Amino acid sequence: MAFDWTTFSLEIINFLVLVWILKRFLYQPVLKTIAERRSGIERTLQNAQEKETSAFTLKTQYESRLADWEQEKLATRAHLSAEIAAERQRQMESLNKELALERERNAAQNAHKLEMLKRELTTHCNIQARQFA
Repeated sequence: MAFDWTTFSLEIINFLVLVWILKRFLYQPVLKTIAERRSGIERTLQNAQEKETSAFTLKTQYESRLADWEQEKLATRAHLSAEIAAERQRQMESLNKELALERERNAAQNAHKLEMLKRELTTHCNIQARQFA
């Protein structure tokens, strides 16, 4: 087997043409497909990251709103309890005043009845004393 420079140079040219054809028709489309897939994956990851950030923000807002509502509920409950206690105290004072007035009226009526009974008894005693005298 003898070494032939023309065959060698033709095989080198053939190899270079083959490399150029593979690069043009195989390697470039494969790289393009890989780049498209990579950009799609990056977009998907970016969307997922944005959604996660949005969800975390909404969760934080929700928890904050719940805490605010809980504090508002406690403040309202305390205010309502204070109002109820004040109203109860006011009504108790009003009731005590009414009871005191009613007691005074009853005492006056009882005194009047007692006075009437004393007068009636005195009159009755005077009538009996006249009958005996």
